[in-house]
Amino acid sequence: MALQGNDLFVVQSQTDSKLYKLKVSDLIVEVEGGAGINFKGSVDLNNSPAAQTPDAIVLPGQNGDLYIVESDAGSIDAGWVMVNGETSAEEGDRVIYDSGSSGWILVTVGSNTTGTVTGVTATLPLKSDGDPVDPVISIRQARTASDATSDGDGEGTAGAVARLAEAADVEATTGTGANTAVVTADL
Repeated sequence: MALQGNDLFVVQSQTDSKLYKLKVSDLIVEVEGGAGINFKGSVDLNNSPAAQTPDAIVLPGQNGDLYIVESDAGSIDAGWVMVNGETSAEEGDRVIYDSGSSGWILVTVGSNTTGTVTGVTATLPLKSDGDPVDPVISIRQARTASDATSDGDGEGTAGAVARLAEAADVEATTGTGANTAVVTADL
């Protein structure tokens, strides 16, 4: 049986032990209306929001904006209005903007072993398109020395093999002769 919008939940208060009713539709509105958390990147709390690089943070923030602290801040810059009056933060802590109090809530993680990926470096035959936020990783196909020289990219011959040849590929008169199939020693 599916719940209908006018169905009721009966809830007992932990404060006064009284019973209360709650319509499913009211519960749905409350849950959907709640603010979410929006990951925005990393910040250096040693510097003001306006001095963040590469992009300044414009205040007031949006409710639920979350940033990861990128380095220890022995003294949080005064531009960051901390709701609970914190004065220092450690790498890996989080700050979340609370529009109700017009300030930032510091969420500590207790260790500095967390962080934000700020870039991806690939080693041939893997290649990255260089995008630090949403990188595309690919693998280059192996190539002959003459192809590598004529391409002129200085990346050499290293790469992946498209496929291994089958016996039928290398038959003298009927083989496929595919230039992407690598012939193994047993053929």
